[in-house]
Amino acid sequence: MMVDQLYQHWAPKIVLDLAAKNPGSVVFHRPANELIYVSPDVSRLTGIETTSSLRKINSLIQHLPEDDQALLIHQWHALQYGTNFVEFEVVWNHEGIRTLCISAFQILDGDYTIAFVKDMTAAKAHQNYLVEFGAKKNTTLDSVLHFVSGALSLTQQFYVEAGKNLERSNTENLKDLLELINQNNQHCLEVINRVVGDEYDKSPSVAAQHSHINVVEHIQYIVQNLKLAYPERRFDFVHNNEPVVLDTDEFKLLQIINNLVFNSIKFSKTHEPVVIRVSKDEDAVLISVKDNGIGIPPELQSYVFDRNTIAGRIGLKGETSHGIGLSICKQLATQMGGRIWFETQPEAGSTFYLSLPRINAQPGPIL
Repeated sequence: MMVDQLYQHWAPKIVLDLAAKNPGSVVFHRPANELIYVSPDVSRLTGIETTSSLRKINSLIQHLPEDDQALLIHQWHALQYGTNFVEFEVVWNHEGIRTLCISAFQILDGDYTIAFVKDMTAAKAHQNYLVEFGAKKNTTLDSVLHFVSGALSLTQQFYVEAGKNLERSNTENLKDLLELINQNNQHCLEVINRVVGDEYDKSPSVAAQHSHINVVEHIQYIVQNLKLAYPERRFDFVHNNEPVVLDTDEFKLLQIINNLVFNSIKFSKTHEPVVIRVSKDEDAVLISVKDNGIGIPPELQSYVFDRNTIAGRIGLKGETSHGIGLSICKQLATQMGGRIWFETQPEAGSTFYLSLPRINAQPGPIL
């Protein structure tokens, strides 16, 4: 036999033998433009069978959420036009909604594409629980730090005023007690600054780990806990009552939003609302946090995203500024392929914007 004849004879057998050893496998033969193998497990999860027509496959894909369709098509086209390996998650709706992790690669000069499909529904539910728990913990911790920092700063102001009175009465014993209070406050503030500083310093050094998330759902975790932590304040969450799906690092995303929200709380009065808004277009998801607070003076605006910035200011209730929060937010946004900016008017409030890229693929058949 000629080499080409040997290849044509043995290649399908080798590929099918490889696929049969994995219960979640699919094989696509590019020259013939058809599926030549779909495992029983994949058929059960997706409704796609080895004998499925291209029309049926594309019909099944149309039932996926819009963003998942775009992601699936984007990754498929990437495989067909030069990328050797892709891995991603999609929500698949066939006899129940399931989260599937798909790993696909090309072999034998791109003639064959093998995909391995894994049902991640239970693992994703557990992951979402951990993210929700983490979001609640972080929001609660930030609330505690906010309250404690403000209270300690206020106590320090009392110490200064008491010291002025002591100079007139010369009560040494009381002066010693006040000094102990001051030292204790200072120690507590240093601990808070160190804890917050360590968290922010470490985050940009950790590579972004993208996963498939519903941004609206994740921000709701934060808003729910803000309302519990600040019952006297008003938090508005504006969105279109539909999922907004991204492939991004959920922990870094929540860290940015938490920082922006607590800045709004710090620089606006209790009766003034904080508005969080989510929208999307063809290319990006836009998240904004708006307040009607004191705004940012023109002379400080160019320094806002600098590390250890001179734009750091004391909050309206005496909360200290760590001088690094927005700098880290900008680094995290860049790390996730997005950008961050703001609009502000002195004494009229500020709006910070975070834009993150969406998968951009034209709707159409996958095969």
